[in-house]
Amino acid sequence: MKRISLFIIALLFVASCSSDKTAKVSFNISDAADSTEIIVTKLAINRINVVDTIYVKGNKASFEAVCYPGSPDFYYFVHNNQKFASIVLQEGDKLDVTATLKGGVSAVAGSQEAEKYAEIDRANDEVMGRVNALSEELVAAQQANNNAKVKEVTKELSKLYIKHKQEATKYIYNNSKSITVIPVMYQRLSSELPLFGEINDVFIFKTVYDSLSTVYPSSPYITSLADDIKRREQYLTLESKIQSVGEMNYPDISLYDQNAKVRNLSELDGKVIILSFWSTTEPTHKIFNAELKEIYDRYKNRGLEVYQVCADPDKTAWARQVKDQGLEWVSVCDPGNISGTLNLYNVRNIPAMYIIDKNGNIVEKDVFDPAKLEKVISKLVR
Repeated sequence: MKRISLFIIALLFVASCSSDKTAKVSFNISDAADSTEIIVTKLAINRINVVDTIYVKGNKASFEAVCYPGSPDFYYFVHNNQKFASIVLQEGDKLDVTATLKGGVSAVAGSQEAEKYAEIDRANDEVMGRVNALSEELVAAQQANNNAKVKEVTKELSKLYIKHKQEATKYIYNNSKSITVIPVMYQRLSSELPLFGEINDVFIFKTVYDSLSTVYPSSPYITSLADDIKRREQYLTLESKIQSVGEMNYPDISLYDQNAKVRNLSELDGKVIILSFWSTTEPTHKIFNAELKEIYDRYKNRGLEVYQVCADPDKTAWARQVKDQGLEWVSVCDPGNISGTLNLYNVRNIPAMYIIDKNGNIVEKDVFDPAKLEKVISKLVR
Protein backbone atom coordinates (compact mmCIF):
# COMPACT_ATOMS: atom_id res chain seq x y z
CA MET A 1 0.00 0.00 0.00
CA LYS A 2 2.84 2.29 0.90
CA ARG A 3 4.53 1.57 -2.45
CA ILE A 4 1.34 2.40 -4.33
CA SER A 5 0.98 5.69 -2.46
CA LEU A 6 4.56 6.64 -3.22
CA PHE A 7 4.00 5.74 -6.88
CA ILE A 8 0.92 7.97 -7.05
CA ILE A 9 2.80 10.83 -5.38
CA ALA A 10 5.60 10.43 -7.90
CA LEU A 11 3.13 10.55 -10.77
CA LEU A 12 1.54 13.68 -9.36
CA PHE A 13 4.99 15.27 -9.03
CA VAL A 14 5.85 14.47 -12.64
CA ALA A 15 2.48 15.75 -13.79
CA SER A 16 2.93 19.00 -11.89
CA CYS A 17 6.38 19.48 -13.40
CA SER A 18 5.04 18.81 -16.89
CA SER A 19 2.17 21.24 -16.44
CA ASP A 20 4.63 23.97 -15.47
CA LYS A 21 6.20 23.61 -18.88
CA THR A 22 2.89 23.89 -20.68
CA ALA A 23 1.62 27.18 -22.03
CA LYS A 24 -1.87 27.73 -23.38
CA VAL A 25 -3.45 30.33 -25.63
CA SER A 26 -7.25 30.72 -25.68
CA PHE A 27 -8.59 32.76 -28.59
CA ASN A 28 -11.87 34.63 -28.95
CA ILE A 29 -12.12 35.37 -32.69
CA SER A 30 -15.39 37.18 -33.39
CA ASP A 31 -15.27 37.00 -37.20
CA ALA A 32 -14.27 33.33 -37.48
CA ALA A 33 -16.89 30.78 -38.50
CA ASP A 34 -16.99 27.28 -37.10
CA SER A 35 -14.30 24.94 -38.51
CA THR A 36 -12.15 27.87 -39.63
CA GLU A 37 -8.63 26.50 -40.01
CA ILE A 38 -5.74 28.28 -38.31
CA ILE A 39 -2.14 27.31 -38.99
CA VAL A 40 0.26 27.63 -36.06
CA THR A 41 3.88 28.40 -36.90
CA LYS A 42 6.93 28.86 -34.69
CA LEU A 43 10.08 30.91 -35.11
CA ALA A 44 13.19 28.73 -35.24
CA ILE A 45 15.95 31.39 -35.24
CA ASN A 46 16.22 31.96 -39.00
CA ARG A 47 13.15 30.16 -40.33
CA ILE A 48 9.46 29.63 -39.61
CA ASN A 49 8.20 26.09 -38.98
CA VAL A 50 4.59 24.89 -39.10
CA VAL A 51 3.87 23.13 -35.79
CA ASP A 52 0.11 22.62 -35.59
CA THR A 53 -3.35 23.27 -37.03
CA ILE A 54 -6.24 24.36 -34.83
CA TYR A 55 -9.92 24.93 -35.61
CA VAL A 56 -12.50 27.46 -34.47
CA LYS A 57 -15.72 26.44 -32.72
CA GLY A 58 -18.17 29.03 -31.44
CA ASN A 59 -15.65 31.82 -32.08
CA LYS A 60 -13.22 29.99 -29.79
CA ALA A 61 -9.92 28.28 -30.49
CA SER A 62 -7.06 27.14 -28.30
CA PHE A 63 -3.45 26.05 -28.59
CA GLU A 64 -1.10 24.41 -26.11
CA ALA A 65 2.68 24.23 -26.32
CA VAL A 66 5.53 22.85 -24.28
CA CYS A 67 7.88 25.66 -23.26
CA TYR A 68 11.18 25.04 -21.58
CA PRO A 69 12.19 27.12 -18.54
CA GLY A 70 14.12 30.23 -19.46
CA SER A 71 13.46 29.79 -23.16
CA PRO A 72 10.46 31.74 -24.52
CA ASP A 73 9.16 30.95 -28.01
CA PHE A 74 7.53 33.08 -30.70
CA TYR A 75 4.38 31.72 -32.35
CA TYR A 76 2.46 33.09 -35.33
CA PHE A 77 -1.15 32.24 -36.11
CA VAL A 78 -2.09 32.27 -39.78
CA HIS A 79 -5.38 32.10 -41.70
CA ASN A 80 -5.47 32.01 -45.51
CA ASN A 81 -1.73 32.75 -45.62
CA GLN A 82 -2.22 35.93 -43.58
CA LYS A 83 -0.81 36.29 -40.06
CA PHE A 84 -3.38 37.69 -37.65
CA ALA A 85 -1.66 37.05 -34.31
CA SER A 86 1.91 37.00 -32.98
CA ILE A 87 2.36 35.52 -29.52
CA VAL A 88 5.37 35.02 -27.25
CA LEU A 89 4.94 32.07 -24.89
CA GLN A 90 6.78 31.06 -21.75
CA GLU A 91 6.32 28.10 -19.43
CA GLY A 92 3.18 28.41 -17.34
CA ASP A 93 1.52 31.08 -19.49
CA LYS A 94 -2.28 31.01 -19.71
CA LEU A 95 -3.25 33.65 -22.24
CA ASP A 96 -6.63 34.99 -23.28
CA VAL A 97 -6.44 36.65 -26.70
CA THR A 98 -9.17 38.69 -28.35
CA ALA A 99 -8.70 39.02 -32.10
CA THR A 100 -10.28 39.11 -35.53
CA LEU A 101 -8.93 37.41 -38.63
CA LYS A 102 -9.05 40.70 -40.53
CA GLY A 103 -7.96 43.13 -37.84
CA GLY A 104 -5.54 41.07 -35.78
CA VAL A 105 -5.12 41.08 -32.01
CA SER A 106 -6.99 43.72 -30.01
CA ALA A 107 -6.29 42.47 -26.48
CA VAL A 108 -4.04 40.02 -24.63
CA ALA A 109 -4.36 39.03 -20.97
CA GLY A 110 -2.22 36.75 -18.84
CA SER A 111 1.35 37.85 -19.59
CA GLN A 112 3.12 41.20 -19.68
CA GLU A 113 5.56 39.92 -22.29
CA ALA A 114 2.71 38.74 -24.51
CA GLU A 115 0.94 42.09 -24.09
CA LYS A 116 4.12 43.95 -25.09
CA TYR A 117 4.65 41.74 -28.12
CA ALA A 118 1.07 42.31 -29.28
CA GLU A 119 1.60 46.09 -29.07
CA ILE A 120 4.88 45.81 -30.98
CA ASP A 121 3.25 43.69 -33.65
CA ARG A 122 0.40 46.16 -34.12
CA ALA A 123 2.83 49.08 -34.42
CA ASN A 124 5.01 47.21 -36.89
CA ASP A 125 2.01 46.24 -39.02
CA GLU A 126 1.00 49.90 -39.19
CA VAL A 127 4.48 50.94 -40.30
CA MET A 128 4.67 48.18 -42.90
CA GLY A 129 1.28 49.22 -44.24
CA ARG A 130 2.63 52.74 -44.71
CA VAL A 131 5.85 51.44 -46.27
CA ASN A 132 3.92 49.30 -48.75
CA ALA A 133 1.63 52.20 -49.69
CA LEU A 134 4.58 54.53 -50.28
CA SER A 135 6.42 51.84 -52.24
CA GLU A 136 3.43 51.52 -54.57
CA GLU A 137 3.40 55.31 -55.01
CA LEU A 138 7.13 55.22 -55.78
CA VAL A 139 6.77 52.55 -58.46
CA ALA A 140 3.86 54.44 -60.05
CA ALA A 141 5.89 57.66 -60.08
CA GLN A 142 8.88 55.88 -61.63
CA GLN A 143 6.74 54.33 -64.32
CA ALA A 144 5.27 57.75 -65.10
CA ASN A 145 8.78 59.32 -65.11
CA ASN A 146 7.54 61.79 -62.51
CA ASN A 147 10.91 62.68 -60.96
CA ALA A 148 9.45 65.27 -58.60
CA LYS A 149 7.06 62.68 -57.16
CA VAL A 150 9.88 60.11 -56.95
CA LYS A 151 11.96 62.48 -54.83
CA GLU A 152 8.97 63.36 -52.66
CA VAL A 153 8.04 59.74 -51.95
CA THR A 154 11.68 58.71 -51.45
CA LYS A 155 12.01 61.47 -48.87
CA GLU A 156 8.85 60.26 -47.10
CA LEU A 157 10.20 56.70 -47.01
CA SER A 158 13.47 57.94 -45.52
CA LYS A 159 11.65 59.95 -42.86
CA LEU A 160 9.49 56.94 -42.02
CA TYR A 161 12.56 54.70 -41.70
CA ILE A 162 14.39 57.15 -39.43
CA LYS A 163 11.38 57.72 -37.18
CA HIS A 164 10.63 54.00 -36.89
CA LYS A 165 14.25 53.20 -36.05
CA GLN A 166 14.32 55.93 -33.40
CA GLU A 167 11.16 54.56 -31.77
CA ALA A 168 12.49 50.98 -31.97
CA THR A 169 15.79 52.03 -30.40
CA LYS A 170 13.97 53.76 -27.56
CA TYR A 171 11.87 50.63 -26.96
CA ILE A 172 14.98 48.42 -26.90
CA TYR A 173 16.78 50.54 -24.31
CA ASN A 174 13.66 50.85 -22.16
CA ASN A 175 12.95 47.08 -22.32
CA SER A 176 16.44 45.58 -22.58
CA LYS A 177 15.49 42.63 -20.34
CA SER A 178 12.37 41.75 -22.32
CA ILE A 179 12.57 38.95 -24.88
CA THR A 180 10.31 41.08 -27.10
CA VAL A 181 13.30 43.20 -28.14
CA ILE A 182 14.57 40.29 -30.26
CA PRO A 183 11.93 40.65 -33.02
CA VAL A 184 12.27 44.44 -32.76
CA MET A 185 16.01 44.26 -33.52
CA TYR A 186 15.49 42.00 -36.53
CA GLN A 187 12.68 43.93 -38.23
CA ARG A 188 12.95 44.55 -41.97
CA LEU A 189 11.20 47.27 -43.95
CA SER A 190 12.00 45.33 -47.14
CA SER A 191 13.97 42.24 -48.11
CA GLU A 192 17.10 44.37 -48.42
CA LEU A 193 16.50 46.90 -45.65
CA PRO A 194 16.94 45.62 -42.09
CA LEU A 195 15.96 48.19 -39.51
CA PHE A 196 19.24 47.69 -37.66
CA GLY A 197 21.64 47.01 -40.51
CA GLU A 198 24.24 49.69 -39.82
CA ILE A 199 27.68 48.63 -38.61
CA ASN A 200 27.47 50.68 -35.41
CA ASP A 201 24.18 49.01 -34.47
CA VAL A 202 26.36 46.29 -32.95
CA PHE A 203 26.55 48.41 -29.78
CA ILE A 204 22.77 48.18 -29.41
CA PHE A 205 22.93 44.43 -29.90
CA LYS A 206 25.65 44.10 -27.25
CA THR A 207 23.57 46.07 -24.75
CA VAL A 208 20.65 43.74 -25.33
CA TYR A 209 22.83 40.64 -25.05
CA ASP A 210 24.34 41.80 -21.75
CA SER A 211 20.84 42.23 -20.32
CA LEU A 212 19.02 39.23 -21.80
CA SER A 213 21.81 36.72 -21.17
CA THR A 214 21.24 37.18 -17.43
CA VAL A 215 17.48 36.58 -17.78
CA TYR A 216 17.38 33.88 -20.47
CA PRO A 217 20.83 32.24 -20.48
CA SER A 218 19.53 29.01 -22.05
CA SER A 219 17.52 30.63 -24.85
CA PRO A 220 18.69 29.75 -28.38
CA TYR A 221 17.83 33.32 -29.40
CA ILE A 222 20.52 34.60 -27.01
CA THR A 223 23.06 32.14 -28.41
CA SER A 224 22.21 33.25 -31.93
CA LEU A 225 22.46 36.90 -30.85
CA ALA A 226 25.98 36.28 -29.51
CA ASP A 227 27.01 34.78 -32.87
CA ASP A 228 25.51 37.76 -34.71
CA ILE A 229 27.43 40.18 -32.49
CA LYS A 230 30.71 38.41 -33.33
CA ARG A 231 30.00 38.77 -37.06
CA ARG A 232 29.09 42.44 -36.67
CA GLU A 233 32.26 43.12 -34.67
CA GLN A 234 34.33 41.54 -37.44
CA TYR A 235 32.64 43.83 -39.97
CA LEU A 236 33.24 46.78 -37.65
CA THR A 237 36.97 45.98 -37.56
CA LEU A 238 37.11 45.78 -41.35
CA GLU A 239 35.09 48.98 -41.64
CA SER A 240 37.61 50.87 -39.51
CA LYS A 241 40.37 49.72 -41.83
CA ILE A 242 38.50 50.75 -44.96
CA GLN A 243 37.75 54.16 -43.46
CA SER A 244 41.44 54.79 -42.79
CA VAL A 245 41.48 57.19 -45.74
CA GLY A 246 44.81 57.42 -47.53
CA GLU A 247 46.38 54.64 -45.46
CA MET A 248 45.50 51.65 -47.60
CA ASN A 249 45.09 50.62 -51.22
CA TYR A 250 41.84 49.08 -52.33
CA PRO A 251 41.27 45.29 -52.38
CA ASP A 252 41.20 44.00 -55.95
CA ILE A 253 38.13 42.41 -57.56
CA SER A 254 38.11 39.93 -60.44
CA LEU A 255 34.71 39.07 -61.96
CA TYR A 256 33.06 38.37 -65.32
CA ASP A 257 31.29 41.12 -67.24
CA GLN A 258 28.18 40.72 -69.41
CA ASN A 259 30.37 39.50 -72.29
CA ALA A 260 31.90 36.69 -70.17
CA LYS A 261 35.21 38.55 -70.02
CA VAL A 262 37.17 38.74 -66.78
CA ARG A 263 37.45 42.34 -65.60
CA ASN A 264 39.75 43.30 -62.76
CA LEU A 265 39.26 46.40 -60.69
CA SER A 266 43.03 46.86 -60.72
CA GLU A 267 43.03 47.34 -64.51
CA LEU A 268 41.69 50.83 -63.79
CA ASP A 269 44.76 51.80 -61.76
CA GLY A 270 45.77 55.43 -62.20
CA LYS A 271 42.17 56.52 -62.79
CA VAL A 272 39.60 58.01 -60.45
CA ILE A 273 37.28 55.05 -59.79
CA ILE A 274 33.71 54.92 -58.59
CA LEU A 275 33.25 51.40 -57.21
CA SER A 276 29.49 50.85 -57.14
CA PHE A 277 27.42 47.97 -55.73
CA TRP A 278 23.80 47.73 -56.91
CA SER A 279 20.79 45.50 -57.57
CA THR A 280 18.55 45.28 -60.62
CA THR A 281 15.57 44.46 -58.39
CA GLU A 282 15.43 47.91 -56.77
CA PRO A 283 13.82 50.61 -58.99
CA THR A 284 15.66 53.41 -57.16
CA HIS A 285 18.99 51.96 -58.30
CA LYS A 286 17.98 52.52 -61.91
CA ILE A 287 17.38 56.18 -61.12
CA PHE A 288 20.79 56.47 -59.52
CA ASN A 289 22.41 54.82 -62.56
CA ALA A 290 20.84 57.45 -64.79
CA GLU A 291 22.28 60.20 -62.59
CA LEU A 292 25.65 58.46 -62.47
CA LYS A 293 25.70 58.20 -66.28
CA GLU A 294 25.47 61.98 -66.57
CA ILE A 295 28.51 62.42 -64.31
CA TYR A 296 30.38 59.62 -66.07
CA ASP A 297 29.78 61.17 -69.50
CA ARG A 298 31.10 64.53 -68.29
CA TYR A 299 34.29 63.18 -66.72
CA LYS A 300 35.18 59.93 -68.50
CA ASN A 301 37.59 61.76 -70.82
CA ARG A 302 39.27 63.35 -67.80
CA GLY A 303 40.17 60.09 -66.08
CA LEU A 304 36.94 58.87 -64.42
CA GLU A 305 36.04 55.18 -64.51
CA VAL A 306 33.15 53.24 -62.99
CA TYR A 307 33.42 49.61 -61.88
CA GLN A 308 29.94 48.41 -60.97
CA VAL A 309 29.20 45.14 -59.16
CA CYS A 310 25.80 43.43 -59.09
CA ALA A 311 25.22 40.59 -56.63
CA ASP A 312 21.82 39.48 -58.00
CA PRO A 313 21.56 35.69 -58.46
CA ASP A 314 19.90 36.12 -61.88
CA LYS A 315 22.80 36.92 -64.22
CA THR A 316 20.54 36.97 -67.29
CA ALA A 317 18.32 39.69 -65.80
CA TRP A 318 21.43 41.65 -64.79
CA ALA A 319 22.97 41.46 -68.29
CA ARG A 320 19.66 42.58 -69.80
CA GLN A 321 19.51 45.59 -67.46
CA VAL A 322 23.09 46.56 -68.32
CA LYS A 323 22.12 46.59 -72.00
CA ASP A 324 18.73 48.28 -71.53
CA GLN A 325 20.17 51.03 -69.34
CA GLY A 326 23.10 51.57 -71.71
CA LEU A 327 25.75 51.21 -69.01
CA GLU A 328 29.04 51.82 -70.80
CA TRP A 329 31.33 51.44 -67.82
CA VAL A 330 32.73 48.16 -66.44
CA SER A 331 29.79 46.06 -65.25
CA VAL A 332 30.39 42.74 -63.50
CA CYS A 333 28.28 40.29 -61.55
CA ASP A 334 28.94 38.23 -58.44
CA PRO A 335 25.74 36.13 -58.43
CA GLY A 336 24.48 35.68 -54.91
CA ASN A 337 27.81 37.04 -53.63
CA ILE A 338 29.34 33.59 -54.14
CA SER A 339 32.79 35.11 -54.61
CA GLY A 340 32.44 37.12 -51.40
CA THR A 341 32.97 40.47 -53.13
CA LEU A 342 30.48 42.25 -50.87
CA ASN A 343 32.22 40.84 -47.81
CA LEU A 344 35.57 42.04 -49.14
CA TYR A 345 34.29 45.61 -49.07
CA ASN A 346 32.09 45.11 -46.01
CA VAL A 347 28.93 45.92 -47.97
CA ARG A 348 26.01 45.46 -45.59
CA ASN A 349 23.38 47.38 -47.57
CA ILE A 350 22.91 47.98 -51.28
CA PRO A 351 23.43 50.42 -52.94
CA ALA A 352 26.96 51.05 -51.72
CA MET A 353 29.79 53.07 -53.19
CA TYR A 354 33.50 53.71 -52.73
CA ILE A 355 35.48 56.44 -54.48
CA ILE A 356 39.12 55.61 -55.19
CA ASP A 357 41.61 58.33 -56.15
CA LYS A 358 44.40 58.10 -58.74
CA ASN A 359 46.82 56.80 -56.10
CA GLY A 360 44.55 53.87 -55.26
CA ASN A 361 43.28 55.24 -51.95
CA ILE A 362 39.66 55.01 -50.84
CA VAL A 363 38.76 58.62 -50.15
CA GLU A 364 34.95 58.68 -49.93
CA LYS A 365 32.07 56.32 -49.31
CA ASP A 366 28.34 56.31 -50.19
CA VAL A 367 28.07 59.73 -51.84
CA PHE A 368 24.67 59.25 -53.48
CA ASP A 369 23.67 62.88 -53.89
CA PRO A 370 24.54 63.71 -57.56
CA ALA A 371 25.67 67.26 -56.81
CA LYS A 372 27.94 66.18 -53.96
CA LEU A 373 29.30 63.28 -56.00
CA GLU A 374 30.17 65.52 -58.94
CA LYS A 375 31.89 67.96 -56.60
CA VAL A 376 34.11 65.15 -55.26
CA ILE A 377 34.89 63.79 -58.74
CA SER A 378 35.69 67.21 -60.20
CA LYS A 379 38.37 67.73 -57.57
CA LEU A 380 39.91 64.27 -57.98
CA VAL A 381 40.23 64.30 -61.79
CA ARG A 382 42.30 67.51 -61.80
